[in-house]
Amino acid sequence: MATLYRKYRPQKFEDIVGQEHITQTIKNEISAGQPAHAFLFNGPRGVGKTTLARLLAKALNCEKRKSGEPEPCDECSSCQEITTGRNLDVIEMDAASHTGVDNVRENIIDNAAFKPTRSPYKIFIIDEVHMLSGSAFNALLKTLEEPPAHIIFVLATTELDKLPATIISRCQRFNFKKIPLDLMMVRLKTITRAEEKKVDDDVLERIALKSDGCLRDAESLLGQILSLDLKKITVENIQSILPAAQLEEALTLINAVGSGTVETALHQINDLSHQGRRLEAIIIDILEILRLALIANAGSQLKEMGLLTKEQRSGITEIAKKFSAQQIIHALDRTMARAEQIKSSPLPQLPLEILMVELAQIFNSSNDQPTNKSISQSGGPGMGQNIELNEPPKAPLSAPEAHPRAVESPTEVIPSITQRQTEITSHSHKNTDLSTVSLDKATEYWNKMIEIVSASNPSLTFILKMGNIEKIEGCAFIISLPYSFHKDKLEEPKSKKLIFETLENISGTRLTANYLVKTETTPPEDDTALDLALQFGGEVIG
Repeated sequence: MATLYRKYRPQKFEDIVGQEHITQTIKNEISAGQPAHAFLFNGPRGVGKTTLARLLAKALNCEKRKSGEPEPCDECSSCQEITTGRNLDVIEMDAASHTGVDNVRENIIDNAAFKPTRSPYKIFIIDEVHMLSGSAFNALLKTLEEPPAHIIFVLATTELDKLPATIISRCQRFNFKKIPLDLMMVRLKTITRAEEKKVDDDVLERIALKSDGCLRDAESLLGQILSLDLKKITVENIQSILPAAQLEEALTLINAVGSGTVETALHQINDLSHQGRRLEAIIIDILEILRLALIANAGSQLKEMGLLTKEQRSGITEIAKKFSAQQIIHALDRTMARAEQIKSSPLPQLPLEILMVELAQIFNSSNDQPTNKSISQSGGPGMGQNIELNEPPKAPLSAPEAHPRAVESPTEVIPSITQRQTEITSHSHKNTDLSTVSLDKATEYWNKMIEIVSASNPSLTFILKMGNIEKIEGCAFIISLPYSFHKDKLEEPKSKKLIFETLENISGTRLTANYLVKTETTPPEDDTALDLALQFGGEVIG
């Protein structure tokens, strides 16, 4: 038995589904007797390019077509021969398997020199034309530019960007679209009635969604399901052949992490992995859902997105309402990064599992005040990058007062590095005059600060350890450094912020530091390099 997409291939223009913007123009040209000499059909696979090319050839060469009418009779010998592929004046060439210049010369250029055997036109249909080599395109170009009056070219491609501009400019171009869900459903129901089979609408909807706008794929899937030979085909009957759409699974994952139940999402990923599902496709579906949610969040109506079911539109709209645009944008950023990693990860499910944790962090932040997330930029989107919540704004550090007021010495030193990230308000601490604090206590503050900073910024710690406390003026340490570039590094805003805030957390007061460069004229006694040289048998010369 012939496959359904061949058995029910449209034989009239009115049977073409979802391409009315093209069929109407071509019908008008045929009716007027003024067809273009070259047509270029561009679009995704399985949407009717080759079918329409054959219909065009059939209509132009039909022996019984009435004047002024575009539809072929589908009864004459010419129409029958074209339908079965036996017409000598309609020459089809698959450019994917005939890519060279010799193939073009033999099949097209030499043939074009001869008149049709018994038809008004000799029609060349070149499928997958983008596969031709550069020299083949050059050989075709002259004939395509000035063909004989009896020659018509129909070029079909799925990758328009691979065609030379000189070829495109010499053709009348038509862009084919994916078939909308509702039209695909109508087509599938027509076929099931013709086959006298009972199939649930849910099954047909799942077929249409799985086909992603490709009618040929939908008809092939339908043929596979009809071969089950059941009295009535339901969703339960086809689980092994056509499992639930991955868009539904992606929605379930997003809803799980959105409600904070990461464990549920991780279990689902584990189940999908054991079922042999393509996790790369699922992460792409998550991207698509987030993209549509962002569109819905901006106020766009999803009803026009014909490839979505009502339940999917409802689920995406709910996500758009539940989360802020900022949260969705950050979720998209992380999903795109993980989508790149999943292609090369030795454990395909790992990037997806990490993504679930990250999305849970993003979606469960405050919706009233959407949290800005920062993504580590070092080294590109690596596996070690984490979403980091922005800290609450800190009160600006004020300059030392002209007449600082003395306060009691702090009774407690807080050693934790995490205390540096605590919000400090303008009423929390007061400036203090370090002259009221013993030098030993002030030195203790400074050394404790270096110890805490070392946990987060080792390079800065190295410079701080090279400094010496020269004296104390008011609420400021005066620190001497051996090199000017050390001073420049410590005076960078980021370094000052870390040092001053750490001192404040330790002492309970606002302390600052000023730096001066004091170059040693003689090497220090505890020169580390000198010690190492002596230990390994070196000697001092001069």
